[in-house]
Amino acid sequence: MSLASRETTKTGSVSTAFYRGLFIIYLVSILTAIPTIYFITKDELYSQADKELKLMVDVVRSARSIVRERTRPHFLPQGVFFPPVVSSTVMAKELATQFKKLQPSYLIRMVSDNPLNKDNYPQGLELKVLEMLRYGNPDDGLVMTGDIQGRQYLISAAATKVSDGCLICHGSAKTAPQEIVERYGTSSGYGWQSGTIIGASLVGVPLADLNSAVLKRFLIVIASITVLFAIVLLVLNRVVQQKIIQPIQEITEIAKEVSLGRSNQPFYSERDDEIGALTRSFELMRRSVNIAAKKISKLSQGNK
Repeated sequence: MSLASRETTKTGSVSTAFYRGLFIIYLVSILTAIPTIYFITKDELYSQADKELKLMVDVVRSARSIVRERTRPHFLPQGVFFPPVVSSTVMAKELATQFKKLQPSYLIRMVSDNPLNKDNYPQGLELKVLEMLRYGNPDDGLVMTGDIQGRQYLISAAATKVSDGCLICHGSAKTAPQEIVERYGTSSGYGWQSGTIIGASLVGVPLADLNSAVLKRFLIVIASITVLFAIVLLVLNRVVQQKIIQPIQEITEIAKEVSLGRSNQPFYSERDDEIGALTRSFELMRRSVNIAAKKISKLSQGNK
């Protein structure tokens, strides 16, 4: 390999090493961004869902409390029996029905394995939730994620405990209000016992598709990082070429001239950095070579 080709290879290797290092930094940034984006996005989605969940739970509790504390004590002594104002479960069910029309993606369910309304019978995950409330600590309730009716939710579940007021409708079919019997029949929803866990109230906030959200953010971040690195690459490439590569190539050419004996051209550099110091060192070497060459020439002439 010739001196020129070796010099070209070495010069190219400096640029290659620089660009390779920059590319490695780019890849590391991308690989680091993937888990970071995933966990940040997941945390944000769950935090948002949790806020919405707490709000919905409070709405349902408020509706049921109004029935227990206000409407039921007012209407029952008057002999007025209208289910939505005397039954907190019916009121919650009505609330869920109306809310579903406005916000179809959200979930409000009043489930029981012995319901008057067969639509309230638990299915799938709802059965598991009811069992967990019965055999766990029902006072604490549950907050969990799960699939209900083919959709992923963040779910809050509270146990439905039978009180004496519930027995007006759910005690015995023989003593239940005629309106209840005519509306729901006598096959289910009776025989409840005070103090037992008969069902559960479930409120669910839909969890956005985590993978889709992560992919969307990932593409945005990748595009941003790519644009940033492209700008940095262009700027650094210009700086490296002007401040490092070109000066080194110039010094290399001058060094070649010195090695070939054509060393009358002095080195000049106004730079105050390492390249400038290298240039001045080559100038000192050039002078030394010239002085040595002149001495050798004189000695040769004297010997003749």
